[in-house]
Amino acid sequence: MTELVLYSPPVSTYARICAVVAEEAGVAWRIQPMDAKTVRARGLHPFARTPAAHIDGELIYETRAVAAYLDAAHNDGALTPTDPLALARMQQWISVADNYLFAVSDPGLVLPRLVAPLMGRQADEAFVARALPVIDWQLGLLSERLELAGHVAGPELSLADLHLWPMIHAIGLTNEGAAMIGAKLPLARWKDALAQRPSAIATRWPGEPN
Repeated sequence: MTELVLYSPPVSTYARICAVVAEEAGVAWRIQPMDAKTVRARGLHPFARTPAAHIDGELIYETRAVAAYLDAAHNDGALTPTDPLALARMQQWISVADNYLFAVSDPGLVLPRLVAPLMGRQADEAFVARALPVIDWQLGLLSERLELAGHVAGPELSLADLHLWPMIHAIGLTNEGAAMIGAKLPLARWKDALAQRPSAIATRWPGEPN
């Protein structure tokens, strides 16, 4: 039986993206806890990032590569549009998610509000305050796209939706994020609909509220 092994901390947005796609593709998966900064981890991902993955006897690193492989090899490409424009939109929004949304929301909101308290650290409130307007603006762009198309790449679910959803979900676990998302109805509806998919439920983080 095919199994996806993800080398990652147990709570990781990017590992969850891979796990969600695996669930959609009907592939069993598990997380092998690992700190990206260890020597062993660097042997799996030379750029010291997570996750790296083993599947079908191969090592693959970088989330979008793992997700694309799962969809192509085990899901008949069901999450990858064949229409050229929809495919471009999918790639566009995956890049937006990685380069802009996560780059601001994770250090500027998710880590200060969800991770820092668990580690006994105080959030840098000035840093959070500077990040919030940027995050709100980015969420607004995504909401406008969803109002226009229904899903990120177009009318059908794609890898872009599953790439963005764990990021939006994490933002929504914070008070500020929940308020920003709740004020954008297309985004809120999309987020809540994806949260009900079996793939989202099966990949909940330890301690995550139902």
